[in-house]
Amino acid sequence: MKSLLKFLGIIQYKRIAQPLGFTTLYRLNPWNPLTYLVLAITLIIGLFMYGFVGLWSEVNTNELKFKWV
Repeated sequence: MKSLLKFLGIIQYKRIAQPLGFTTLYRLNPWNPLTYLVLAITLIIGLFMYGFVGLWSEVNTNELKFKWV
């Protein structure tokens, strides 16, 4: 699934050099309209599957950022 999101440009990856080697940062692409469409569809499907309270307990909010993580 991550390879499809990367192919569509929804997730951006960036490799940076650190003193002990390279690391890969990723983020949601805020300039791609497909990002907002995927987030809306995911929210709707998640509400049907888990309900409102269950959705926030199942979602990993560390991966839903528009900044480099």
